[in-house]
Amino acid sequence: MHRHTGVTVQRVAGWYKLGLTPEDISDRIGHLNLAQVHAALAYYHASRGQVEAGLAAEEAEGDQAERAFLSSAALRNRGEFLSARG
Repeated sequence: MHRHTGVTVQRVAGWYKLGLTPEDISDRIGHLNLAQVHAALAYYHASRGQVEAGLAAEEAEGDQAERAFLSSAALRNRGEFLSARG
């Protein structure tokens, strides 16, 4: 998004798609002013396909990380169960 904010256009677009208004986003993310939020949303609307692809990639990465975590937790729990049975 903007330099030195640490917030991507994808993130702002994601919050917007969840129903947050630009004012909500600016209020909740104190270091983003309303003009920056509107600029990110303008970019989102002008480049919707590219931003949506980024959002889809982030979601896929999150899903993969969640599956990996749940798989390792299940294995850990199974191992603890088997060692407790003795």
